[in-house]
Amino acid sequence: MSVVIPTYRRPHLVIRAVRAALDDPAVGEVLVVLDGFDAETHTRLGELRRRDERIRIVTLDRNCGQGRARTAGAVAATRELLLLLDDDVIATSGLATGHLRAHTAADNLVVLGYMPTVPPETRRLSAVATMVYGHGYEIACRRYRANPDAVLDHLWGGNFSVRRTAYLAVSDELDRFPRLPGEDRDLGLRLRRAGLRGLFDPSLLAFHHHTRSWAAMLTEAARMGACDRALHALHRETLGPLDPDQTPSYLPAALQLLLRASDAPAVRSLELGTLHAAAGMAATVGASQTARRCAFLATQVANRCGRRTLSWRDTRLPSADDVVAGAG
Repeated sequence: MSVVIPTYRRPHLVIRAVRAALDDPAVGEVLVVLDGFDAETHTRLGELRRRDERIRIVTLDRNCGQGRARTAGAVAATRELLLLLDDDVIATSGLATGHLRAHTAADNLVVLGYMPTVPPETRRLSAVATMVYGHGYEIACRRYRANPDAVLDHLWGGNFSVRRTAYLAVSDELDRFPRLPGEDRDLGLRLRRAGLRGLFDPSLLAFHHHTRSWAAMLTEAARMGACDRALHALHRETLGPLDPDQTPSYLPAALQLLLRASDAPAVRSLELGTLHAAAGMAATVGASQTARRCAFLATQVANRCGRRTLSWRDTRLPSADDVVAGAG
């Protein structure tokens, strides 16, 4: 099995991920894709490679985004089965062996493992983004358990495996997707259209060491808004048209009204500033659920802003700090 790990300027994380992946006899090679040259990461990987020649370094001449870096690793791989890990996902013992075993059931599988988010150890505001992410991930996993079709319809990558030939068969199509955080879902939809089916196996365990600042959380949420537009445009026959003004039906009416009011930049800035302060205060006193709810609502405001204002066709999308005024 070939393990592919894209990374960008996070040597402290990727070295740990590589070491964990190598601790499995089923791993024939670990391809670390440097998404743009980074001297420190390259040097540290070189030192590690002198002790284990299964490590291979693939270097892109510029930062192209995780999806294209992942494809570069798949192209360079020499084994038929690919295990695709994020650089902050740490495999448990036997992860690759378990993925390999799962693929013996059929030739057309995308096997998705479980990667719970490591709980933050601090009450600082920086931990709140991880709580929001982890909560959203667990909701996705409940969906996978209830409906196997959801694995490819709503693929959440970081710990999944697929046959190399199947991945490369859709790789040219993947280049149509812009540099946005929803590339996993785009991949899942294309693999499903190609005749593959998803399998979620919670026993294939890794741990996700997620970290985001408050500002980075809002930037990502805004870019996810643009991603929604891209997904609906590129997969219109599956997802249908997107109404950028629609608010999530699961939110209470008062919160939906709050979201609509955020369309005005001054109101959006006030709302985000208030939510930032409230989340920080709640985190400080240990009211983690309140902090998470405030942060989640802030991501909904940012997402709506991105959905309505950012053009997904522009691969040079801004950081969204200007769009999401008052990020804090």
